[in-house]
Amino acid sequence: MNGSDIRPWANLMDTYRSNVLELSVDGIAAVVDGEGKILFSKGDILAPLWSRSLLKPWQLGSIKNLLANHHPWIREEHWTVMMSSHNGEEHHVQLVEEIMKRAEISEELLQCSACFPTHSEEKYKQKFAGQHMSAKFHPCSGKHVAQLM
Repeated sequence: MNGSDIRPWANLMDTYRSNVLELSVDGIAAVVDGEGKILFSKGDILAPLWSRSLLKPWQLGSIKNLLANHHPWIREEHWTVMMSSHNGEEHHVQLVEEIMKRAEISEELLQCSACFPTHSEEKYKQKFAGQHMSAKFHPCSGKHVAQLM
């Protein structure tokens, strides 16, 4: 049996440009009705998976109403950085800092590790400026701020 025979995911989508395959997306998907009955599935929907960052939109969705009610100042850009991974560019970090300031959350409370930005130019800019690694640069810092709120 080769490796492709044991993978739980299936091809979900292909995109072509000028008749050349440009992007192929594999995954596992299921559509269910209001009773939980599976209407359509692709891939092994019972396979255990490591979801990691892919679940950020759903994690935020579980607390979005609560956050919106208690923090009516949250803007669209804030929601975006709270439900995605960022690469530490200046505008990303500014959004995280703005949320932290408005919500009165200190960087020490973030439960993500300190690092330099993953964006190369920003990483070298920060190092050249003598900056230290920071949890604000971590790709998941927006999600962590949302959870602390």
